[in-house]
Amino acid sequence: RKIPWPLESEKAWIDDLEAQYGDGADEELYCVPAQGGGTYLSYNAIADCMKDNIPFIRYNQTDEFARASKEYRKAEVQAWCEEHLKPHLMALKPEHRHFFGEDFARKGDATNVWIWAVDEVMHRYTPFVLELRNMPHEQQKQVLHYVLDRLPRFGGGAMDAGGNGSYLAEVTAQKYGSIIEEVHFTQNWYIENMPKYKSAFEDKELSIPKHDDIMTDHQAIKLVKGVPKIPSRDKGVDGLKRHGDSAISGCLGYISTIKDDAVYEFESLGDNRINNDINEFMGD
Repeated sequence: RKIPWPLESEKAWIDDLEAQYGDGADEELYCVPAQGGGTYLSYNAIADCMKDNIPFIRYNQTDEFARASKEYRKAEVQAWCEEHLKPHLMALKPEHRHFFGEDFARKGDATNVWIWAVDEVMHRYTPFVLELRNMPHEQQKQVLHYVLDRLPRFGGGAMDAGGNGSYLAEVTAQKYGSIIEEVHFTQNWYIENMPKYKSAFEDKELSIPKHDDIMTDHQAIKLVKGVPKIPSRDKGVDGLKRHGDSAISGCLGYISTIKDDAVYEFESLGDNRINNDINEFMGD
């Protein structure tokens, strides 16, 4: 038996289907080749937000470092932080809110920590990006907390909590409380958050480091069946493996800056767990 199919119903069905695929509708539903072979962010959209003289700081360690004594590793990393991070942290503007995003790796790829600041006109700019490679878990914690303890008007951040990243995300949330979001990446996470990050680039609401690895990381985002993801690995200017590391941390941090429930001023209380009750936090 044939069922009547009004034109209005057909149009509503098509509109709903296209909405599910978003920017990938033409490619996935109508076999129209995507511009740039499925590239999500255009070169120009990224390049227009790039600025000179924004530090991209890297700290690579050797395999032997992980087997050194706890005391040696701690002292070595503390000295590195004082030399390479403290000057940049001291230069942060105390009147601006600060956030971060972190994409974790232990072997192969790099852990990337992206710092975002929000100025008086709500422009999101990058004071610096930090990358750690072949760094033991405890020293990743040491470096990250060194940074977070010194961010003015610290509003929180989002961290890769999948796989090996769960430890660092958990201990960071234990120290800083509910302003830290522990993220487990799902298809829905990409669908919900990547378009917001893309719009910020297209509207030139961001300032990011002018660096080839930052560019290639962001161009690594592809539409896969209509979902923006990072499907393949690449090599950076240093010849080491990358998997869109800074694109993920940049997006995580950016999303933290636009959350409705963001905490706008945070002062570290050392190793104590911050009370999750915002009224108690504000002293009410």
